[in-house]
Amino acid sequence: PPPEFVSQVASWMISRTVWKAHYQGHAVGMVCVTTHERMPSPNPRSAASWGYLGHLYVLPSARDRGIGEGLIQTALAEAERRHYAKLVLSPSELSVPLYRRCGFTDAHAMMVWRPQDG
Repeated sequence: PPPEFVSQVASWMISRTVWKAHYQGHAVGMVCVTTHERMPSPNPRSAASWGYLGHLYVLPSARDRGIGEGLIQTALAEAERRHYAKLVLSPSELSVPLYRRCGFTDAHAMMVWRPQDG
């Protein structure tokens, strides 16, 4: 890849924790968690940080072996270790059953704004 792309990815990864999965000696999957800090509050629970789980991917040839679930469980263990108030994600339609098996539930409280030219 071009050096500027490598630099962009390295900069992007600084604020994230990334795990990769191996199968038969090859990297076959990844997931990352980004920490977000809430605004300070006198209520300790309100002031807690939370995480965003993203970029879960397993190569098609390595799917149906529990690798995706293993990556999610690793991220969940880290979220507990960090005492996150919550861990959120934006699933694709196909990934919803996997996330539900791992304990995620629907939370229909998010709204999105996008610029008109975007």
